[in-house]
Amino acid sequence: MRQWGRLAISAYSVEKSILSHGAIDGVKFGSYIDVMNEKTRCQIRLDPAVHERLKTLASGSDLSLNQLVEGILAWSVNNAYSGLPSIREDPPIVDTLSTPNVIWFGHDGAERDENGKIVDIYGEPGQVCFMLDFRATRAPVNGWEVGNVS
Repeated sequence: MRQWGRLAISAYSVEKSILSHGAIDGVKFGSYIDVMNEKTRCQIRLDPAVHERLKTLASGSDLSLNQLVEGILAWSVNNAYSGLPSIREDPPIVDTLSTPNVIWFGHDGAERDENGKIVDIYGEPGQVCFMLDFRATRAPVNGWEVGNVS
């Protein structure tokens, strides 16, 4: 049986932040917002080794575990594409092929309209940083990928 570490994500920088402050006729006022009320609690299960590596990375960078995980997740969801990446040479962009159970992360290198048509090519070429592929043909067995790539 595999053991999993638990991690609760509810990142915040300070418990309370002052939105406004001042004084009217010598009477101080201030409105506060409870930052925790603006966050959503999320619990995930992690492999204990991954959990330890995250804790080590966070503490070595003077970050809280929540700050590290929220930063990683924020970048990931802002740079995620559902489907299989298809790299083009000319122009140097990355297209996304509709493929269930696959997500790639990076930059496609192009601005697209609501229909996916290329409107502009960025100065930097598209880049695939990494991808998650959970298709049955790429199932891991004992930590190794097996099967055909389709």
